[in-house]
Amino acid sequence: MNKKLLLIPIVLLATTGVTLAFGLSKEKKITIDEIYSPKLTTVENKQPVKNKQITNILIAGIGGENHDGGMLTDTIIFTSIDMQNNKIATLNIPRDLYIDLGDKYGYNKINSANAFGEQEKPGSGMLFLQNEVEKILNQDIDYYIRIDFDGFKDIIDTLGGITINVERSFVDNQYPTENFGYKTIYFQAGPQVMNGERALEYTRSRHGTNGEGSDFARSKRQQQVIEAVKDKILSEINTYNPTKIISIFDALKRHISTNLSYKDIYNLYKIADNFDNIKVINRTLSDTNGYVYTTTTIDGASIVKPVGNNFNLIQDLASHIFDETYDPIKQQLDNLPKIVILNGTNITGLASKITEDIKNTQEFNIYYVGNYDIRNVEDTILFDASGNTPLSSLNLLNQKFNAKILSRRLNIFNSYDNIELQTDSNLQKLDQLQQLYSQADLVLILGSNITENKASI
Repeated sequence: MNKKLLLIPIVLLATTGVTLAFGLSKEKKITIDEIYSPKLTTVENKQPVKNKQITNILIAGIGGENHDGGMLTDTIIFTSIDMQNNKIATLNIPRDLYIDLGDKYGYNKINSANAFGEQEKPGSGMLFLQNEVEKILNQDIDYYIRIDFDGFKDIIDTLGGITINVERSFVDNQYPTENFGYKTIYFQAGPQVMNGERALEYTRSRHGTNGEGSDFARSKRQQQVIEAVKDKILSEINTYNPTKIISIFDALKRHISTNLSYKDIYNLYKIADNFDNIKVINRTLSDTNGYVYTTTTIDGASIVKPVGNNFNLIQDLASHIFDETYDPIKQQLDNLPKIVILNGTNITGLASKITEDIKNTQEFNIYYVGNYDIRNVEDTILFDASGNTPLSSLNLLNQKFNAKILSRRLNIFNSYDNIELQTDSNLQKLDQLQQLYSQADLVLILGSNITENKASI
C-alpha cells in the first residue's frame, strides 16, 4: 500500500486531534476493522462520504470529566474536504463568539452550545453546536467529531511528543487545573519538544502576557500544534509498527464522540488512494484580519462579535474556503472610502475605540489612526478631503459622532442640519491634510464633544 494512502487520515489527525482512518501497509496485515471497535461512539449517519465531492466536518475539543466546564468547547474548527481537488480547508471559530442560541438560552458564547445540548438530552450537544455553526457559516455540516483533553494528550504522547517553535515568550498566571484552581505556566521563545500535557497547556492558555492573552492568539497556537502533529507523523511514518498505530487508535476511541460510521471512515481511507498530494488551507476569524472584533457585555464579560454585527463576510469566506487568494475583507475595503482618524483630545485610547466603532459599520476603510498635533480640540471635525465620499457615509459620521463636516462641496449639505460651513482658515487646513494624507478620502479629528455620545465609545 502506497504511503499516499495515509495522507487524508494524517491531515485529519493533525487538523482535529483525531485520525479517521489510518492506512496500514499490506505487509502488516492489520485491517481497519481490527483497529476500530464498537467502543467508538456513533449515532445516526448521513449521506455516505463516497457520494459527495465536498464533505464538511465540525471538530470540537472539550475538557471532559474532571475539568471545570467540562462540556464547554475549548476549540471549534470547521473542516471541509474537497475529494476531487485534493484539498482540506479549516476555519477556526472563536470560542467567545457571541450568538443567539434561541429563546431558552438567548445570546451566549458559542462554546456553551454543546453544554446546553447535553443538558437538554445527553449525547445531543454536538448536534446543537452543529446547528449553530451551520447558521453562522451558511454551510451544511455532514459530520462532527468531539475529543476531550485527555485524548489530545494521549495522541501526542503516543507520537513521542511534537516540536513547536514558540514565537514569543509568555506567562499565564490563570491556567486552569483539574482541581478547579489555577496555576502559572511559562513558555520561553524558541523551538522545543512538547509532550501531551505541555502541548495542551500551549493550546489552551488564554491569559498569557506579551500579546498571547486573546482567543485569536490561542487559535494561532492551535494551528501550530496541528502542523506539528502532521509533520511528526509524516517524518516518521515509515518507522511506525502495528503496535504503535493500534495504541493511537486505542487512545482515540476512549475519548472521541462522532457520527461518522465505520463505513464512512473506511470510505475516507479508500478515497486517499486517489490523492497524490493534499493541500491544507488554514483560515481563522480574528480581529486582525477584520472578520470579528472583541468587546464586552454589559456585565463586563469579554466576547467576540462579527464585524457589522452580521455574518455576511464570514459566510462569504466560508463559501470560498478553498480559494487561498479570496479575501472578502480586502475586496470590500478596496471599494470603501479611506478614512484617517486622529485623536484631538487628551483622552488616551479614544482614537482606537472610535476606530473599532467605525470599522464595525463596514462602510469605511481605516487608512491611518493616530494623534492630532493639537490635543485640546472641542468639536469633532470631519474633513471631506477627496470630495468623492458618498453623502450617506458623510451623514452617518455626522450623526454618529456629532461631527462638523468641512468640504468644498458647498451645496451638498442643504438637506442636513447642523453642518458647519467652512471658512478660509478651515480650507487652508483642508489643503494641509490633503497633502499629508494624499491617499485618504476623509480625515476625522476627534474632539472632546465626542465623549457626550456614549453610543460611540
